[in-house]
Amino acid sequence: MPQTVSKYKEAPDLAKLVAEGKLPPVDERLPRNPYVVPHKWLTIGTYGGTLNFTNSWGPDGMATIVQESQYGHSILRWLDDGLKIGPGLAESWEANADASEWTFKFREGLKWSDGRPWTVDDILYWWEYMVGGNGKEKEFPAGLKPIEPPPDEGRSGTGTLATLIKVDDYTLTMKFDAPAPLTADRLAMWVNAGIGPR
Repeated sequence: MPQTVSKYKEAPDLAKLVAEGKLPPVDERLPRNPYVVPHKWLTIGTYGGTLNFTNSWGPDGMATIVQESQYGHSILRWLDDGLKIGPGLAESWEANADASEWTFKFREGLKWSDGRPWTVDDILYWWEYMVGGNGKEKEFPAGLKPIEPPPDEGRSGTGTLATLIKVDDYTLTMKFDAPAPLTADRLAMWVNAGIGPR
């Protein structure tokens, strides 16, 4: 069988798993348009070595340290020391003229850690059944409430929750009842789990 040549690089340990047939080729594991870190100060490193870091004390100290050192799953990201907003999980986005409606186009081919495809349905599940957005809080059984508060970026300037609308598997629209001009800024602010809004 001829060896497939990829334009992407991967750790030698992962390449070994591909060769053994235990892992799909890197091209099949990445989204169609993977995020490429745009920072000019980064260089290609070497695989292996030891990661040393300090840990804060407390029951969730390790998780907090790890989350603070990652910035991988935000919908949008800050670039150039916070001077610009760039893509993250969403590869493009746009707002209508008064910023009361935002549409996000997510990267096709995103996957969960178990290899299952990620789609807009995953955001809607969180919004509707964990936050209670889109009026779904009325569907919770008596006495039960949503388990997470809605994040600020899900509210308009009047405090009303946005309505999230699935356009297709990779496109989501947020509709607000009033202008929400800081939506992109707010989505880029956090790692979005544990140390900030989800």
